Amino acid sequence: MEKVLASAPDLIALDEKKLEQEAGLPVIASIDEKTSDPPSADGKLAVDEEKVEGKVSFSIMRSLVSSFGGPAFWLSFFFLHIAFHLGSVLRSWWFSVWSRSYSENAAKEVNIAW
Repeated sequence: MEKVLASAPDLIALDEKKLEQEAGLPVIASIDEKTSDPPSADGKLAVDEEKVEGKVSFSIMRSLVSSFGGPAFWLSFFFLHIAFHLGSVLRSWWFSVWSRSYSENAAKEVNIAW
């Protein structure tokens, strides 16, 4: 009984690599090839994440702000945000002044323009 050394797709891939090498083309490793580091001595395939306790450093915050548009973007964003909410508050105040003028004065005396 013969022992099968490689499947047909593996042989085709090997032939393609051999042709690329002969033609002087760069050979790109396939996804199936093992290109990663071998497992560690304790059998883990992944490295544990590093964890730091405490506050986020200023350099990290500066990096975050600059990656999301920079200082000019954030200054204009906060200015427009405050202006929008200030406009909402002033609109409510103006409607209360305007509607109160009808209850305090006769309808003919209320200046509609303001």
